[in-house]
Amino acid sequence: LHCNVFLISCSLYPITGYFCHSSFRGSVHIPILVPYYILLSISIGFIKNKYASTILIIMLISIISIGSYNKLNWEKKEPWAEITNTLIENSNVNTAILLLPNSIRIPIEIYDNEHFLSDIVKSLPTEYPAIGVSKFYPGGTPSVPGITYDNISHIYQLIKDKNKVLLLTRAESLYDPYNITRQTIKEKYFLTKELKWDGITLAIYDKL
Repeated sequence: LHCNVFLISCSLYPITGYFCHSSFRGSVHIPILVPYYILLSISIGFIKNKYASTILIIMLISIISIGSYNKLNWEKKEPWAEITNTLIENSNVNTAILLLPNSIRIPIEIYDNEHFLSDIVKSLPTEYPAIGVSKFYPGGTPSVPGITYDNISHIYQLIKDKNKVLLLTRAESLYDPYNITRQTIKEKYFLTKELKWDGITLAIYDKL
C-alpha cells in the first residue's frame, strides 16, 4: 500500500504538468498541491527507518523552499515600475491606454503613485475581476477573460476620438488568439513604436 501511495504522490504533480498547457499549469497545480503533499507525507510516514524519513522530510522542505524562492525571484523580474513610468512618459489626457489581460492593472496601480494614469487606463475586455462576464477564460482564472469578437464595439468606444493608443499586453497570444484588439486599433491608428520586456509588450499607436 505504501509503495502505491508513494508512486501516486510522486507522479501526480509532474503528470499534470506534462499534459497541461503551460498557461494552465498554475491554476491546475494549485488545487493539486494539497492532496499531493498529503499523499507525500503519508508515504514518508510509512518509512520505518526514522533516519531515512527525516532525510526525506528535510529534502521535501528544501525543495519547497527553493521552489518558492525561485518563483518570487521570477516574479520580481517583471519591471512594472519601469513599465508604468514608460506609460506615463508616452501618454497625455487624450490617450487611451488599454491593458490586456485585465489583471495587469493591479501592478500598474501599485506603481502609479500619483495616479497619473487612473483616468486613461482601461482594462480589456473589462475591469478586473471580471467573473461571469464571458465564456472565454483562456488562462483558467475566472476573473481574467480573453478577447472575443463580441468585444470589438467596446474597444471602438474606448479609443474613440483619442489621438494616441497604448496597448500593453502580457501573454497576448493566449488572451487574444485571433489578434482582435490590434486589428480593431489598426483601422484608425498606425503602429509607431513597440517596446518589449520579458513576456510583456507595449504597442504605441498614433491616429491615421
